[in-house]
Parts: sequence; structure tokens; C-alpha cells
Amino acid sequence: MTTRTHRTWRSRPPGEEPPRIGRPPHTQRMLRHALRDVRRQMKRQGKSVGEGAVLAALNGKVPTRLVRQALSRWKARDRRSARERVYALRVSIVPVSPGVMASMDVAQLGRLFDAHGVAVKVAQVVDVDSGVTCAAHVGVRMGGAEIVAMLERLCVLRGDAPLVLAHDGGSENVNADVAAWAQKWRVILLRSVPHTPQHNPWAEKKHGDMRGVSDLRSDTVLSSIAEGTSRFDTAVRVLDHGRLRRRNGWRTAAERDRGRRVRYSPERREALWKAVRAAEEEAMRSCVSARDRPRAVREAKLRVLKEYGVLFRTRGGVPDRRGEAEIIS
Repeated sequence: MTTRTHRTWRSRPPGEEPPRIGRPPHTQRMLRHALRDVRRQMKRQGKSVGEGAVLAALNGKVPTRLVRQALSRWKARDRRSARERVYALRVSIVPVSPGVMASMDVAQLGRLFDAHGVAVKVAQVVDVDSGVTCAAHVGVRMGGAEIVAMLERLCVLRGDAPLVLAHDGGSENVNADVAAWAQKWRVILLRSVPHTPQHNPWAEKKHGDMRGVSDLRSDTVLSSIAEGTSRFDTAVRVLDHGRLRRRNGWRTAAERDRGRRVRYSPERREALWKAVRAAEEEAMRSCVSARDRPRAVREAKLRVLKEYGVLFRTRGGVPDRRGEAEIIS
């Protein structure tokens, strides 16, 4: 600041406000006109148009600062409208209580530094209602035997097996070992339609949250499996016992999981198992196209589970009474 500026400020009358520093603000009228002109350009050039193209089209008619502000507002509004449209059509599966339905998925934690880049993977089972991690396994080999061992630990820790287990079509999930375990415990396997990760979002979401807390990625260099296990366990402990979630009434997943659970007797499990198997066989016979068979089988299982009161569906957060097939959102 120059000496002349200080002298001018000292010479002003007592009680007078100091002059404003910086550029004068734009009026609300100028902002409204900028919003109108920028919106016209977005309709003409497309909603994804950038700042440079709008400035070139307006040719100095609107100041650059107002163009940036107007573009930011309009694009934020368009993103919000798109989210609202997707949410209004989104169909979700909601179990009646914790412990009824679980979700299983496998992800890569990183690669070992001293073993030619061997991948380190993690498999975890997440309770669909509460979001808590029920069991997990970290290792370089992830086959049917490792998955079954993890599921057996889940049964010991939780006192019972879940009634429904959602999973994708990975080879570690779809094999004779897992099928035998499900038949032994009378667990209904709800497989995702190929190339549709939206059908198993619970474990996928937990993997994403875990990566955000632990900074573990598929290309992360790990000194040992123990390091990957330690960082994964720390992230799960933070997510399950420290993070508050709106869907849990601003409680942690562990607090929600300690709530009331619906227990199913062996007779009830057996009756539901037989009903689901009958519906699955009927869907297999009635479906002509092999491409449509996975979706038909999945819908048949969901229909029986809804009839038995195990779960229900919501559309846009509201219970869906129409019983329509899931919409990929």
C-alpha cells in the first residue's frame, strides 16, 4: 500500500467508513441477466459446455466472473435434478431386521513388494440392515475353501447364519464349496445379474468406504499380508464403531446391529428353503433365453422372500406395492 493511500485515509473526517478495497460487486440485476444468457448458451451448445465456449459466444457481453458463477449454479442444479430423478426410480431391498440378510464381496487391497507384485485380496461379509462387517478374510489366495472358512467363522461369531446371502458371480463365490455350505445352513444365495453391481451394493459400498479410510488401492505396495490386514481392520473399526450414519438414526453400525433381531427356527428355514428352490426351478423351466435366466431366477427368489416377510422393497424410499422387477439405477 502506498504512502499516498495512508495519507488519504488519515485525512478523512472522523466516523467516515474506509473505502472498499477491491472490485465493486456486481448487482443482482447483472447476475440475473448473466444467468439468463448463460442458460441460453447451455441449451444451444449443450449442458456440458465449458467456460471458454460460453465466453466466446457471448463476446464480452457478460463479465467472466459472472459467467463462471452462472455456469456453476446451473450445473449444480442439473446434477441435483438428475440425482432426484434417479432416487425416485431406485428400487432398494430392505430386510426386516439385522442378521437376516448379508452381502459378500471380494476386493483387492494392494500388491506385495517382495513377491513379484502378488495381489492381496480381502473378502468381507456385511450385514445389509446395519452395515456392520460380520466377518472378513485377507490373503493372496481367495477360493471356495477360504470363503467357506470365513462364513463358518461368521456363524460362530453371530450365533447363526444369515437367511439370505447376496453376492456377485465371481468364481470365489460361485462354486461347489459355497453351494454346499449354503445347503448345510439353509442359506438362500441371491446372486447378482451379470455386469450389474447395483444388485450387491452393500459390500461394494463398504469396500469404497474402507478405501477412503485406509488409503488402500489395488496398486498400493504392501510390505506383507499383515500390513494389509492391520490397515483393513483399523478402517473397519473406524467405520463400524466410530462413524455415525443417517440411515441408522445417527448411530454407528455396531449400535444398530445390537438392536432387535428376528430369529428363524429350523422349521421356518426349511420351509423357506423349499419354497425358494421350487420357485427357482419353475423360473428355470419357464425362461427360454439363457441370457434372461439369471434375472428370472433372482426375481423368483425375491418374490418368495417378500411373501414370507423376510424383506420388502422400496421405490424412492417408499414401500413399493407393485412388486415390479428391480430397475437398474
